[in-house]
Amino acid sequence: MGLGVATVEVLSLAERQITMSLRRLSDEFEMSRDTISKRLAMHGVQPCGRRHGHPVYRLRDAAQALVGSTGTDAEGNLDPRFLPPQQRNAWYQSEARRLDVEMTTGQLIPAAEHEADLADMTKEFVQFLETLPDVMERDCGLTPEQVSAMSESVDRTRESFYQRIVASPDESAEASE
Repeated sequence: MGLGVATVEVLSLAERQITMSLRRLSDEFEMSRDTISKRLAMHGVQPCGRRHGHPVYRLRDAAQALVGSTGTDAEGNLDPRFLPPQQRNAWYQSEARRLDVEMTTGQLIPAAEHEADLADMTKEFVQFLETLPDVMERDCGLTPEQVSAMSESVDRTRESFYQRIVASPDESAEASE
């Protein structure tokens, strides 16, 4: 009566693959199959094979897309649109508090206040440009031809500033290149 020795094949972790169908992933992660499918597609997770005619996914790849990357876009950047509703609500509430603190400490100013400050600075700069040729004529003794040339140069510069201000952001970027 001899006892046979059973041989066991040992696989390294790299050789082992745990695969799951959409239904099994749905059960394990307690998410709908539609949600599972959308997240796998969003993160580019492809089936690693088929079982009984249905696609199966490697658990490691699926888990990263379903759990590890929640709240991030395809590049891995935080995007609250991809957070579950409760976490998304908490994120927006924390952002609102952060903005309140930054406004209170003076690190953030309202857009209307910023625009008003820019308008005041622009008015002062325009007044300076308008009076520059006359001041130079009076204080430096410029000839009428020199004053005329300076006025034309100032006018071109003002027009250039104006065009950059009224241009769309795309046009402004192209003009500065």
